[in-house]
Amino acid sequence: MVDVAIVLDPTFGERLTSLVALAPIWIVGSDINRATYERLWRSHKHTGHGEKDAITGFGVKDENNRIKGLLDILPDVEIHHGRAENNELVFPSGFVLKVIGVPLSADITKALQGYGFTSFVEEPDGFQATKIKTPERS
Repeated sequence: MVDVAIVLDPTFGERLTSLVALAPIWIVGSDINRATYERLWRSHKHTGHGEKDAITGFGVKDENNRIKGLLDILPDVEIHHGRAENNELVFPSGFVLKVIGVPLSADITKALQGYGFTSFVEEPDGFQATKIKTPERS
């Protein structure tokens, strides 16, 4: 199960229609994507970022610099989808992040490890990162 999907492909457009059933979506606000998510907003009303069909559009300075777009939006995604631990909001243990539109790289892996992600699976359109559940200590 995917907890959040981040789409960095500025031409993702109508493919968003099938993705909304998977998880809450954060998508780069290109003209093509915006037309689709604004239409979906009207037909898929939601009250919060955490709902399965929630779509959040976000701006980037350079749509072609997808790695920077991902690294810049991660803190906001963590704030909205994190849980309080030690007086801060963090991605909870077991959290699965799906990223579309950018391949997994050493820089991305290192950055996500800083958020506690430890498992990475490459996919044809991007990758998934998982913050592996750690066993409770007694």
